[in-house]
Amino acid sequence: MKYQRLENQELMRDEDEDCRLLLIGKTRSGKSATGNVIFNDRVFESLKSSSSVTRVCQTHTGEVNNRSVTVIDTPDFRFSTHTDFDSDSELKRALRSPGAHVILLILPLSTFTEHEKNFIDWFEQKFGVEALRFTLVLFTHVDQRDMRSLGEMIRANPQLSAFINRCGQRYHEFNVKDPANRRQVTELMEKIHRLVTENRNSRYTLEMMQETERRREEVERRAEKEKREEEERRERERKTTLDRVRRETEERVMREYEEEKHGWEILEPEEEELEQMTLEEVGIETEEKIRAECYSKQSYLSETSWNNLYYVAVGTAVGAAGGAVAGGAVVGGAVGAVFGAVFGGVSRAGVGVI
Repeated sequence: MKYQRLENQELMRDEDEDCRLLLIGKTRSGKSATGNVIFNDRVFESLKSSSSVTRVCQTHTGEVNNRSVTVIDTPDFRFSTHTDFDSDSELKRALRSPGAHVILLILPLSTFTEHEKNFIDWFEQKFGVEALRFTLVLFTHVDQRDMRSLGEMIRANPQLSAFINRCGQRYHEFNVKDPANRRQVTELMEKIHRLVTENRNSRYTLEMMQETERRREEVERRAEKEKREEEERRERERKTTLDRVRRETEERVMREYEEEKHGWEILEPEEEELEQMTLEEVGIETEEKIRAECYSKQSYLSETSWNNLYYVAVGTAVGAAGGAVAGGAVVGGAVGAVFGAVFGGVSRAGVGVI
């Protein structure tokens, strides 16, 4: 019971402090206008413009429904068109101590395009899942909506509906063009008060966002490391397969050649033309065998790898063939294999055919 009394006293002290509201939204969503309607005064510059009017964070404190409220108006952190805009520095300014009790994420109800979807994705990535328990989605431009209710419009968009669910189904509609409608402000402040109470007056802070960023960077580093290790593993497998296919293909070509060469006769000099034709046939036949072997055993061998394999095997086979045909099977075959591995071409060899 003593703990409960102290806890209640702490809550009472916190309620005497400013209720800090952080406005987050893209250009023309109505951030500054929302702050003006809350205070029923023109405390933030608000103009209808295609570029962001608010370029730095601005803060105003005033009394709303007998409660001291501080509103932090912010620039468009995601889609700012200003080249000199430093979003990280401004975000740190917005969340500097003591942070914010509630994040009012402002979305125009009249449109929900790819821009809005990207903005929601950016918000969740930048602020982290922890921020969602402090977030209340505020739909502005309700004067431009169709005949459907707000709930129907949310349910009609699966991505928006899922995001609202992640925010604990906390949302409110707000007509920034009707500042005289104080009922909408009262209802908003009641929802804010309930959220602050649920969170026991805790705040979303800069440290929370920085922790989110640290975790995200750690995940990215781990993913990059896994990707690099996977690429290295694939490269090792590729080289192993290439070596095996090259070796097996060379052995097969040489074995088939050995089986066939016994039926060959030593050619006379006048039969030189026939000899050349025989060597070319060996080269063509070897190429076809190597290509078929590559395709059947490892479809992902690169063109360069296949060429290297082809040149080595063809050089070996044709070199051996040339050596035998010209009468120098041992010397010609060895020389032909060496030069065939290097250049992969075909030249005369009895004297070393490659």
